[in-house]
Amino acid sequence: MKNVKKIFLFLIFFAFLALGLSIRYTIGYGMFVEGQFVGVVRSPSEADAITEIICAESHASALSTTLYPRLLVRDTFTPAAEVSENTRSAMGIETEIITLTEPIPFGTGTVEDAGMYQGTEAVTTEGVDGARTVVKQITKMNGSILQEKVLSVSVSAEPVAEITTVGTKPRPAGVGTGDFTFPLSEITVSSNFGYRWDRQHNGIDFAADAGTAISAADSGTVIFSGPSEGYGNLIILDHQNGYTTYYAHCSILYAAVGAMPEKGEVIAGVGSTGNSTGPHLHFEIRKDGAPQNPLEYLPGIV
Repeated sequence: MKNVKKIFLFLIFFAFLALGLSIRYTIGYGMFVEGQFVGVVRSPSEADAITEIICAESHASALSTTLYPRLLVRDTFTPAAEVSENTRSAMGIETEIITLTEPIPFGTGTVEDAGMYQGTEAVTTEGVDGARTVVKQITKMNGSILQEKVLSVSVSAEPVAEITTVGTKPRPAGVGTGDFTFPLSEITVSSNFGYRWDRQHNGIDFAADAGTAISAADSGTVIFSGPSEGYGNLIILDHQNGYTTYYAHCSILYAAVGAMPEKGEVIAGVGSTGNSTGPHLHFEIRKDGAPQNPLEYLPGIV
């Protein structure tokens, strides 16, 4: 009877001991990723959940993960956030926050001005780009960018729109637009503007057959039409905007003084009068009386 009682007490003791162990101790899993210890998780399913999330973030197909069971006190598990961060580190994943200043392109607009002639325009307000501050989260894996996420955007300077004023006033006859076109239908440059033959050449020469039609490079008023020493037969157009154009060595003059030819209207024919070695048009553009390089005003000539 005494032996039975001893056995019973012994069983009770071991029952309480087992109960204490089950309350205080449990089985955990040491988790290793790419051979690096990242923490202790409660179960394989927790490890799977962590690795699935990180694989989705990094576009990795799989991770080299191993689990080792271990007996642990319950409060010695590694928090899931820490396991995740350690796993990212083991994979070479890093995150940084950067702040950038980016331009905001300016817009454009137009306003009409009844005091300016039609076909003329001017920029009256210069456009200015604005600026914004962008805070981004950059996630990289072994130096390669996986993801860029914009955390915040704030405008530090508003852009200023560029405003162009456009004329609406009807243009009277004899007033130029300020834009020039070719005085001949076919262009062959035979001599450029600048210093040549020990003197300044104030225009450009266009080679052409005798009699080829010469047209006004812009609308204007004829202020000279006739022979003029080395120029030969010459027409001068005043465009009433500070510009004048010269058409020299003509064989025939169609526009008389006082005429108001429109842009593109025929005013003379190509010739070889005056100081000329062959049929061509000597063409000049002057601004406030000063010779200009016509190549800077005529489109498409190189």
